[in-house]
Amino acid sequence: SPRLTYVQGQDLDLSRGSLTVTVDGEQHPVPLNSEGVSVTGYDMNTLGKQTLTVTYQGLTTTFDVTVIPRIAAENFETNYFVGDTFDDSKGRLKIARDDGSTFNVNLNSETVSLKSFDSSKEGAATVTVLYQDGGASYECTFNVTVYKADKVSFTPPKQTAYASHETELNLAGGYFTVQAAAPSDFTKYVNLTADMVSGYDPSKVTSENKDTPVSQVLTFTYAGQTFEFTVEIPATGHDYKYTDNGDGTHTGTC
Repeated sequence: SPRLTYVQGQDLDLSRGSLTVTVDGEQHPVPLNSEGVSVTGYDMNTLGKQTLTVTYQGLTTTFDVTVIPRIAAENFETNYFVGDTFDDSKGRLKIARDDGSTFNVNLNSETVSLKSFDSSKEGAATVTVLYQDGGASYECTFNVTVYKADKVSFTPPKQTAYASHETELNLAGGYFTVQAAAPSDFTKYVNLTADMVSGYDPSKVTSENKDTPVSQVLTFTYAGQTFEFTVEIPATGHDYKYTDNGDGTHTGTC
């Protein structure tokens, strides 16, 4: 049978496949690369299904081939807000070998790197990633949409009290809900991270306020909007235990 799948840019390969010609009731195979056989209709640069016409001694027949890209992105994140970084946790690259067979590589693979992505303004944006493995090096470009955040709401973390020796905030349970302007219904939930918050400094708790916890106002920032959240830090030397009651409340004891 003839080769039926080609990678974009490859020449037509007629070394495989043949015609079956019937002469006086007898069938004779005629290879596609034989003298007198003409194959037309192939365009190496056009992706998709193509119908080729085979002509031999005034007779014609057809067969279909498919031209595929060397590399293409699938199932990637298509929606972003202004200022977002590229999300490589979803999506993959489909890469074609020279023989037309394919394999998949996740976008977060060490063989894939981000070349360009600009989310500084809303609208259509182009993402370019580079696949490199051994001697193979292919670029893939695909389009996403960047939205301006129209509404941002803040859900604070569950933990509101800390021991003075706790140098890191527990941001579990906290997130931003970000919505794009109508008519888009794109909504994104963004978990809180340490680089979004300022104002936490447990070192300011001293023996002078050992009987009264220190309140600190934390500022959370995302998409140009800020939200404040207050936590309490007991005095140095106290062993503060925090318990999440599971119903939106907490209990703390020293």
